[in-house]
Amino acid sequence: MAHNSLPTPHASLSEAYATSAEATGHYIANSDAGWGTYDSGITGENGYDETFSGVLGGKSILEIVRPRPDSPFIAVDLMASTTALQEMFDHLPDDVEKRGFAVSLADRRPDALQRRNEQSGIRQLTGDLARSATFRKLKTDMNGQANIVLARSDLGVTCLPRHRSYHAAVFNQIWGMLAIDGIGLLELPSPMTTALAGGSVDYLMDRLKDQHVLAALDLGKRALYATKSPWNAGKLELA
Repeated sequence: MAHNSLPTPHASLSEAYATSAEATGHYIANSDAGWGTYDSGITGENGYDETFSGVLGGKSILEIVRPRPDSPFIAVDLMASTTALQEMFDHLPDDVEKRGFAVSLADRRPDALQRRNEQSGIRQLTGDLARSATFRKLKTDMNGQANIVLARSDLGVTCLPRHRSYHAAVFNQIWGMLAIDGIGLLELPSPMTTALAGGSVDYLMDRLKDQHVLAALDLGKRALYATKSPWNAGKLELA
């Protein structure tokens, strides 16, 4: 299996991907409530800080992001609008070169937000994260590795298959986007938790620990914090 390809262990999986994309995309594109789920900020009600509070040690995400002096600050938000990235970039110093990428199946940003995003170096990409082509386009546009990758999956993966090899490949796609010392904050959907952990989150955490990944998990909110280091910069063995 190529490193940038998602596995399809059974023919029926491709149908599951298409079903998920069609159903979720329709919901987001045609429902204000659906888009609202993907349009949260870092702070405030239903914000990212709330989702990841159990793994942030009492801090805000805005307090843990650190630009590197020798390269642009790159942030990625999967299954989301650009609202959280805009709040993050507004918090960073003006003299820091910044590039932000949010990925969702639909783009319903108001004109005012689009203008702010353009001024801040933030782009909204549309695509299905169940397909390798979306990750390839994202990595090409990034033209570098990310300081932070956010993923509040929520409704976006409820229809995806519960196969460990599939979710391990998705996890590694995200891991591959991170720079050394980069931070991943991932809301693990129930299917991914089940698939990666074989029914036990202890399995997942043990696998990460065995590969020297500094990680913390809030089981109640399925929130995972993980930091990449030179000792685990390659593909993780999770399947």
